[in-house]
Amino acid sequence: MKITVNRSLTSGVYWVSFKVSEFSQHELLQMERFGIPYVNLKNGTGPHQATARVRLNQVNEQSKAGFSAEDDARTYEDYVLGQIREGMNSIRDKKDDFTASEEVTI
Repeated sequence: MKITVNRSLTSGVYWVSFKVSEFSQHELLQMERFGIPYVNLKNGTGPHQATARVRLNQVNEQSKAGFSAEDDARTYEDYVLGQIREGMNSIRDKKDDFTASEEVTI
């Protein structure tokens, strides 16, 4: 999996967005089996900033969060990357011990 962090400073606003791509076959299979992790992303700036719960495979540059201070933007970036790491580590470590075919004699 690859994550691209996009940062820009425009008119005194520190914008941050993310793009997730290039999932491995194993990651895709695990997401198919166990579900796609969610990430909480902010969108907008100031008091109009909304938070949305987004499936990891749908994270893209559309959700841009703006901050008045660089430290706040960096903190948000770390928060989102932490959620992504946690979600991916969780599904990478899971084992499917349920899927099987079994003949039962009655």
